[in-house]
Amino acid sequence: MKLQVLQAFQYLLAIGLVLAACRVALRFLLKRSVRSISPFGSNLVAVSPAADGLAGRALCQFGGGSTMQDCDPGDGHRRASDGLGARLSQGISRFTLGARSELRAASLEAALASREQELALALHDLEAARSEMKRRNTHDPLTGTLSHRAFRDALQQRVTQAQQTGTQVSLMLLDLDAFRFLNDAHGHQTGDYVLQYVAHILTSCCGPSDLVGRFAGDAFAIVLPGHGPETALQFAEKIRSKIDAAGAPTGTGERVPLHSTIAVTVFPDEAGSAHSLLVCAESALRQGKRDGGNVVVMGGALSVEQVSCSIIPDEAFRTLDGLVRSVDAKDSYTKDHSNDVTRYALLLGRALGLPEQAIETLRVAATLHDVGKIGIPDQILKKPGRLTASEYAAMQRHVELSEQIIREVAGQDEIARAIGGHHERWDGHGYPRELSGDDNPLLARILAIADAFSAMTLDRPYRKALSFDEAFRRLRAGAGSQFDPDLVEPFISALPLSAIGSSTAAHAPASQAA
Repeated sequence: MKLQVLQAFQYLLAIGLVLAACRVALRFLLKRSVRSISPFGSNLVAVSPAADGLAGRALCQFGGGSTMQDCDPGDGHRRASDGLGARLSQGISRFTLGARSELRAASLEAALASREQELALALHDLEAARSEMKRRNTHDPLTGTLSHRAFRDALQQRVTQAQQTGTQVSLMLLDLDAFRFLNDAHGHQTGDYVLQYVAHILTSCCGPSDLVGRFAGDAFAIVLPGHGPETALQFAEKIRSKIDAAGAPTGTGERVPLHSTIAVTVFPDEAGSAHSLLVCAESALRQGKRDGGNVVVMGGALSVEQVSCSIIPDEAFRTLDGLVRSVDAKDSYTKDHSNDVTRYALLLGRALGLPEQAIETLRVAATLHDVGKIGIPDQILKKPGRLTASEYAAMQRHVELSEQIIREVAGQDEIARAIGGHHERWDGHGYPRELSGDDNPLLARILAIADAFSAMTLDRPYRKALSFDEAFRRLRAGAGSQFDPDLVEPFISALPLSAIGSSTAAHAPASQAA
């Protein structure tokens, strides 16, 4: 559609240029050929530039006849055929222009003027259509704010400018708390109305140099050029308080409670690139949601999760991030699970003293470890009860799919191997390759513990979450069979002491989570 509009625009523009050239040429010829056309008696008198300057002399045609006449207003009319040759030899140009020819010329010029006007209107409409198409490509049709892609491009531009000028840029990510339940209770039409209302609050509070975009379904993002942590936090709290106090209008006069969680990060204080700024903000936002929401959090409070993704190029990571978001949209458990696995894996990696490059690899692998679930049928992924043997076999395929996607999109072998081994067991009875012991990479063995612990401590449709004490007991029971025995105790010790409680050693199989 966009190509067709561009081709039509080029075609109409070419026609316009041709018509304009024709009109200019016609005017030039008329001006060149006839200086003036005036009534003389019942006839038309045409005066040529060559005859101009002769005292009262002009060449004219009378009464539509074919005889050339030399006209002198003082002497009247007399025939001039005998002096025609002499005057020609003197360089006097003689011609005739009948009334019919002049009318045709005037008619042609009027037609050209009409076509020019039509073309101008068509070009105006086409330019308006092209502007609207460009706006739709860069703006969210529901809220009128920047689209996700346009916002990321704009953020990159602002960060680049800040690098060149040595200034700060603050990024805010805002997520509406429990928005899904609002949608379910009041309908999607009300949900759309609330999103428009929040967008209005954000745009009305922002200045002319600030940017507002719709970052996800119920999430918005704001760029504040030139703002440091203090002013950005004040601005974020102002937004949060305004949303919290006003509630959400439903379009029917009723207002329902509405809360938001906002994360703030600052370039270059917390992150050194546009991509790492987003990673830091998203990590802080997830933490704020886990802490109960309805709060403003600063990205600087996080440490490892702020590390920028220098391993995978931005374009490849955006592709993978889009796949992860698609999986999250299909299955809410997967989103919470991936967040937990990332947090637990990083805690263990830091406790083991892994170098920062390995920590970054581990973070990316944990974030993307379930991306292969994009290929698992919804009826299996969302099944409320336990899976049958055939369904479980289908679910196991997500490991190989994840590994294949990472290799093909990002070309990262170390990340792919870490993801490919996160369901292997220390005793070699895991899947998909039945690797045992140290044959399975260290990062994969770390992910295996983080993945199992998250699965045990999250609610599932068919059971409630286990307590940390019970999950620790099962981890210890699986040490040396399911898990690397040298990693279980460092993992438990790495978690906050308040979460450990009085766990006891016992022997029970650990949960085998998909």
